[in-house]
Amino acid sequence: KSLEKVSWRFVVIDEAHRIKNEASLFARTARSLRAERRLLVTGTPLQNNLHELWALLNFLLPEVFGDAGQFEEWFGSGTEGDNTEVVQQLHKVLRPFLLRRLGDGLAVVLAQRLVLLELLAEPLALGASP
Repeated sequence: KSLEKVSWRFVVIDEAHRIKNEASLFARTARSLRAERRLLVTGTPLQNNLHELWALLNFLLPEVFGDAGQFEEWFGSGTEGDNTEVVQQLHKVLRPFLLRRLGDGLAVVLAQRLVLLELLAEPLALGASP
C-alpha cells in the first residue's frame, strides 16, 4: 500500500512474465502503481495466448487495454482455443515496441545504443535542445 502512494517516474518490471496472471498479488500490485512511464523486461518469449498478451499490455497501457473481454473481442478469432494467427498479427504490430536479443551480439548492440544515448543526452545536459 505504501508504494501506491508514490508517483513514480518509471516502473520497470524485470521477468515480466510474472504479471501474465493478472490475478496474482504481484500483478495486482504492479498495476496499482502510478507511473509516468512503464517498461517490461523479460527473457521469456511471448506465447500464443491472447489473454496473457493482454495482461502485459494492460500493465503498459491500462487506459488503452483496460478490459480483457473487450481486448479479446477486438483481436479474438471468434472461436475458442488456439489464437495463434491473431497473436502473430499482434506481434507484427508490437514489433517496433520490442527490443529483442538475437544470438550473441547483445553486448555490441547495447554498446552502440549506449553511445547513441550518450550523444543524445549530452546536449540536454548542457541545456540545449537535441
